Amino acid sequence: MMSNVKKKDVPLISISLVAILFIAAALSLFPQQSADAANAIYTFVTRTLGSAVQVLVLLAMGLVIYLATSKYGNIRLGEGKPEYSTLSWLFMFICAGLGSSTLYWGVAEWAYYYQTPGLNIAPRSQQALEFSVPYSFFHWGISAWATYTLASLIMAYHFHVRKNKGLSLSGIIAAITGVRPQGPWGKLVDLMFLIATVGALTISLVLSPQQPLLVDFPH
Repeated sequence: MMSNVKKKDVPLISISLVAILFIAAALSLFPQQSADAANAIYTFVTRTLGSAVQVLVLLAMGLVIYLATSKYGNIRLGEGKPEYSTLSWLFMFICAGLGSSTLYWGVAEWAYYYQTPGLNIAPRSQQALEFSVPYSFFHWGISAWATYTLASLIMAYHFHVRKNKGLSLSGIIAAITGVRPQGPWGKLVDLMFLIATVGALTISLVLSPQQPLLVDFPH
């Protein structure tokens, strides 16, 4: 039997640590340049790919609804009886998925969109006020949950039904498409996944205490 040490992908872990340390050092040593680069990427994603993201989220929501209501919704993930009731699981998912963000943004996001609505809507106008409340549901409603659910279902099916114990992203891609990214390409996929995960967690930890300072409520 292989030991746990032999099962670890030491090269991938080492490269990931070096890459994360490099990014952290660059952010610390060059804060202004890093902020400019982050703003440029954010602008490109939101202005150039904004419509595509919304379409993909809509498709994800439709796919999740189809999976839940079709025969595939009867596929059992895991073994044994659930430890908690369905209602308890539902509230645990909500708390774990939204975390501290919902404590603040759940009631404050409308004010943010009221001041910066985008879509060529005048800030602090009647149209911005009418736009601010429904647009919040794009982030907190079933559309956002559909994207979380779809990613979770893929990993859970790969692990519980296909009995593949490895949860690397390259392995999951191979299970879905039948084509495994080979050599450096597979490592690159897993490396990007690890960096994105660490980056997302870091942003959440940093922004959570600062959330009350991010919105200037209208008087």
